[in-house]
Amino acid sequence: MRDAIQQCGGHFGVTKHLHPFAERGTPDFVWINTLLGNVKNALHGTYHALRRKYLQRYLSEFCYRFDLAALVPRLLHAAAHTPPLPYKFATAGV
Repeated sequence: MRDAIQQCGGHFGVTKHLHPFAERGTPDFVWINTLLGNVKNALHGTYHALRRKYLQRYLSEFCYRFDLAALVPRLLHAAAHTPPLPYKFATAGV
């Protein structure tokens, strides 16, 4: 396929498209935009209808899930890299 495109005079290559905020030199907005998109998709994917009265609860649940997703890898890393603690040291203050 690449040869056919080149024979016709076409260009075959990868074009990297930057996020509109990244092109303007504001990479922080890329992360914020991604986070807001994740919130929107999580809310629309979980609930059939959203009520203004319960918006704080919806956002609190999203924050809990977001924090839990970030916490599990850190806990696994800490558990794997922590040396074992002998029983006599673990129960010394009891």
